[in-house]
Amino acid sequence: MATYVTQQIDFVDTAPLMVEASNIVSATPREVWAAIVDYPRWVEWFPRVDACEPTSEPPTGVGSTRDVTLKGGLGVIAEKFIVWDELSCWAFTVTSGPPVFSSIVERITIEPVDDHRTRVTYRMALAPKWFVAPVLKAAKGQLHKVLATALTNLDGELEIRRREGD
Repeated sequence: MATYVTQQIDFVDTAPLMVEASNIVSATPREVWAAIVDYPRWVEWFPRVDACEPTSEPPTGVGSTRDVTLKGGLGVIAEKFIVWDELSCWAFTVTSGPPVFSSIVERITIEPVDDHRTRVTYRMALAPKWFVAPVLKAAKGQLHKVLATALTNLDGELEIRRREGD
């Protein structure tokens, strides 16, 4: 794994490559937040995630960290949270991961639509290494599809949680 250049939140608007997806889910912001911070269950709804575990104490909040293991042996991504606005936004910068990027910041925003629906927007801000930049720019649609699928799956995960009483 490679060490990344950590970034601040403004990178989500200035990165060389940005991918974003948004979905309105049938849940309140509180329900969405509970699912998003339940790291071990990310494997249930986020494609290509094999494991997601906190690596700090406390496990949440600005400065907390987690490791995300990617499916297919693609490696482990170490993340450090840089924004933690409960029920509305969180973001992390990647500290290490596969050697194809120099920096990554990812942000989720949560906005109520009405009493029972919430818009969830996931943005990936990427600085690919020079040798993969052309390929990643061409694959931007695939990255968008992964995020869009994750948000659709999140809606399903929220329905399961409601049935389970979580």
